Amino acid sequence: DLEAVLKSTGGVAGVTLEELTKNAAALQKVTKFSDEAVMSAQGMLLTFTNIGKDVFPDATMAALDMAEKFGMDASQAAITLGKALNDPISGVTALRRIGVMLTDEQQAQIESFMAVGDVASAQAIIMNELAVEIGGVAEAAGATTQGQFEQFKNQLDDMKETIGVALIPVLIRLMEAITPLIEKFASATPATQNTIIALAGIAAAAGPVTTVIGGITSAVGMLTPALTTLF
Repeated sequence: DLEAVLKSTGGVAGVTLEELTKNAAALQKVTKFSDEAVMSAQGMLLTFTNIGKDVFPDATMAALDMAEKFGMDASQAAITLGKALNDPISGVTALRRIGVMLTDEQQAQIESFMAVGDVASAQAIIMNELAVEIGGVAEAAGATTQGQFEQFKNQLDDMKETIGVALIPVLIRLMEAITPLIEKFASATPATQNTIIALAGIAAAAGPVTTVIGGITSAVGMLTPALTTLF
């Protein structure tokens, strides 16, 4: 998704896919948000093409701070922030609704900058106010006991993803091998299917029995020398 958005927007944010994924991985380690959640937020921010390379690097962190502070998910926060940065004049009103209180003076400055087409300066006022009001909230939450637990879960999820990727080729080969057998079973007569099911049940029941017998045989084998010595 990130790659597609980068391509469709012509890379106006001035970031590469590699930079985004590295940033997401780094933020996962210091906040409660998984790298997938961070990348989802990044993808949303990328769709707002007025967010340029001077603002985008800090926008992702600001979105996570908003999400943590106001009880939003990362994507929702990114959309709210993206709208505000894309259109700073109306963005002031939207931010006030969720609790980011820019002053009338700041709003007047934003309007002055926008009147001369200085979008970056208008965006800087919004970003600076966010930094003052909620800057560092996401990292602070990540340092709590709950935050540390969430980070641990995110690491486990990454491990499962790695294992899953490694298993996919094996599962594909397994499916390729058993698909003909499944097709033959499906095309067999009901009587034949019932016979196969019965044999499979017998084999399943015999498995534990075989294991027990094998264990007894091994034990007898180990005891035999000792018994011979005694008698």
